[in-house]
Amino acid sequence: MVRLLAHRRPTIRRQLLAIVLVPSITLIAVALTVTGYLAVDARNSSSLQKSVSDASAPAAQAILGLQEERRLSMTLLAGGQRAGLDGARQQVDTSLTDLAAVIGPLITNSDSTSVQRQMGALTQQGDQMTKLRAGVDSGQVDIPTTYLAYGQVISAFGASLRTATQEAPNAPSAYDQLTSVDLFYGAESLWRSTSLTEVAMLGGNLPDTLAADFQQRFGAYHSQLASLGEVLGDSERAQLQTLMSGANWRLLDQTQTALSRQLAEGSKLPKNWSPVTLDQWRAAVAQVGEQLASLYGQHAQNAADRSATTVHDEEVRAWTVGAILLMAGLLVVLVAVQMSGRVAQRLRNLRDDTRRMAGSKLPEAVELLRHGKEPGTTISPLRHGDDEIGEVAQAFNEAQDMAVRAAAEEAKSRAGTRDVFLNIARRTQGIAYQQLKLLDQAQEHVEDPVHLKLLFQLDHLATRARRHAENLVILGGKQPGRRWSRPVPLIDVVRGATGETINYEQVVARRIPDVSIASDRAADVIHILAELIDNATSFGPPGSTVEVSGEMVGKGMVVEIEDRGLGMSADQREQLNRQLIEVPDFGDVALSSDTRLGLFVVGRLASRHDIRITLRESLSYGGTIAVVLLPTSVLVGPPTPISPPTGGFPMMNSGAIQMPGVSQAQLFRASATPSGVQET
Repeated sequence: MVRLLAHRRPTIRRQLLAIVLVPSITLIAVALTVTGYLAVDARNSSSLQKSVSDASAPAAQAILGLQEERRLSMTLLAGGQRAGLDGARQQVDTSLTDLAAVIGPLITNSDSTSVQRQMGALTQQGDQMTKLRAGVDSGQVDIPTTYLAYGQVISAFGASLRTATQEAPNAPSAYDQLTSVDLFYGAESLWRSTSLTEVAMLGGNLPDTLAADFQQRFGAYHSQLASLGEVLGDSERAQLQTLMSGANWRLLDQTQTALSRQLAEGSKLPKNWSPVTLDQWRAAVAQVGEQLASLYGQHAQNAADRSATTVHDEEVRAWTVGAILLMAGLLVVLVAVQMSGRVAQRLRNLRDDTRRMAGSKLPEAVELLRHGKEPGTTISPLRHGDDEIGEVAQAFNEAQDMAVRAAAEEAKSRAGTRDVFLNIARRTQGIAYQQLKLLDQAQEHVEDPVHLKLLFQLDHLATRARRHAENLVILGGKQPGRRWSRPVPLIDVVRGATGETINYEQVVARRIPDVSIASDRAADVIHILAELIDNATSFGPPGSTVEVSGEMVGKGMVVEIEDRGLGMSADQREQLNRQLIEVPDFGDVALSSDTRLGLFVVGRLASRHDIRITLRESLSYGGTIAVVLLPTSVLVGPPTPISPPTGGFPMMNSGAIQMPGVSQAQLFRASATPSGVQET
């Protein structure tokens, strides 16, 4: 997969997405991790709080049963009855069993070592209770030992309750649970003092240690319960106030106040020191104990429920925050994908516009400038905003402007060079015309055959010089100077073209139809045929003939020029055919290393009149055949086919050309003059 991705093209869109998605996905992963951690922690806290809540009822029953078992055990040791002791022990055992089943998950799920230690110690009170009960039943333990042992067991509950506050979800919940612990210790102080009071009422003197503990517990529970009234809720505060203002509370307070006074005097307790009877005392203690235990259990349960609600809210909050973070991350990813898509689309638009500009519009504008025309609206600046992408487009606009200016300067330079070139060509053409006129005049006054032959050779050279000068004019984009006022027969066109070649005596014409060339196209057709015939005679072996033939076809007239040279390769022939179809530019001609400028001229003239020229291999002689298709727009009048002489006829031995020593070009000019040839 990594190797596959490494071979993928690193587009701008992928890079932008990578830049944005990596931190976004990291943010989402962190958010999910934090959310999962908070949710799991909240779920664990919820489980712990549920265990605490479930343990409230059996814990309250166990504490109430233990204080009752302690009171009855001490009463039994003080000489009282055993009634109710076995029932209290059964209640304690049942409560401890239920409590052990509930706090098992609390020990397992808690991360606090102290919680695990305290809760574990609480479940191990069974063995201690069994030994203590056996000692009470056998009378082997005294009242102080029993009082201290039960106090340690109940104190273990208080320590466990205080330690369990470590699992509170927050500070308010911990404070709420600590209030339950304070309420428990206040009730425990009350229960301890009532147990000692009942022992004293049975006629037994309290040892100094127990007397001191009574004085401490008697004052402690008053202050503890009074202070709790400031922190309890309205309902619980009302219950506490009702309890402390009731008749039973006043009876307990009156009796214990009397005991405290007697103990403070340090004398032996008299038999009638208690203001109430034992039954009244026990009834009041039972009522106050039940109400106080109910208040403790209610507050403990409410605190556990409020903690559970807090934990649940934190869990919901954790999932909500996680969902919000996830949605925010996904929104960031979506926005990033859209923004990167827009940036990538803008870059693609800029790429397409630049390609379109560089591939078509800019070359079109350059071509218009090369031909001396204004580009107009062909070039329009790229507009892609004001940011960095817009700056890239502006940079391309500047490069484009520079290219247009360079093309304009090049066009001006080419135009200047072409004008100089055409001026020189026109001058050369004018000189050639003047030479031909002078030669015509000289030939009229010379009778010596030797001198006349020399004049004819000079005339032929001047004719070729005129053709080369016309080549330069044509390549410069202008028309040559010759014009005819009437159509010119094709045979005269072939003669005139042959007369402008260097080896005209090698040319043989065959099957030339009786058809005429339009007057405004005759000069260009002559020039085309002259260049092709000149190439055929130049590249053929010495003494070989070049055959020129014509034939009518559906689309016009076909003139074929066949040489007997070495020919050319297929690639070279294909290149030249393409050059004859595509019109060459003056600059291409000037910069070309090919010295055969005649084919450039032929291509330029052929494009003017829709003349199709094709080079193909001569199957008969191995040379090259130039096929010239003259369209009907070049021809004039219905063609009348003629029967050529058997075996063809050489151009110097045909028609009216019978004067020995007279040049072919001169005879063509003489025969064409009655037809209105004009030379300018």
